[in-house]
Amino acid sequence: MRIQGVKYYLVIITILTTMTRCSQPTPFYQSMKIQSTDSTISYLEVDSLNTDYLTNGFTWEFWFQISDVTNDAPCLLMVPDADNNNDLAIFIDPTTGKTVTLFYGNNQVTATSARNLLDGEFHSLALADDGSGRLTLFVDGSLRIAKSHTWHLNPTGLNILIGGDWDPGGATPENGWTGFIDE
Repeated sequence: MRIQGVKYYLVIITILTTMTRCSQPTPFYQSMKIQSTDSTISYLEVDSLNTDYLTNGFTWEFWFQISDVTNDAPCLLMVPDADNNNDLAIFIDPTTGKTVTLFYGNNQVTATSARNLLDGEFHSLALADDGSGRLTLFVDGSLRIAKSHTWHLNPTGLNILIGGDWDPGGATPENGWTGFIDE
């Protein structure tokens, strides 16, 4: 696989961790169907105690399709930071569907996608951390964000959410959406 002339090595990582299904995301073939409403958020929760792979370099790559936005800004991924004000999160602005926000809190950075990501079509997303404080975000094969960071996972803090994010108090997931996430 090549992304704009960059040598790219595909590494498949099997995550051995505890996952809790909340609000019952529905398996759909090899993907996870996410159906959220105004009152119920469908998401997958990953126990942050078992995520040692986040302390070194990592790559998350997946396809997503969003057909309906039920809250403010759909959140694809939320990984709380140790100090709770620099969370690693990926949001999409619902007004244009083109603005992608990385991080939530003090170091928020945005980028614009060439296409509307809320058009009901599948889009690819890859987030890579080189292990030495540099994150890169690719959307539909194009580099959109390259940023140095001081983010650190808090293994005893809030769990990782896929398909939503934690409310400001950390008690309830929010910013859900309806669609699919696929490997």
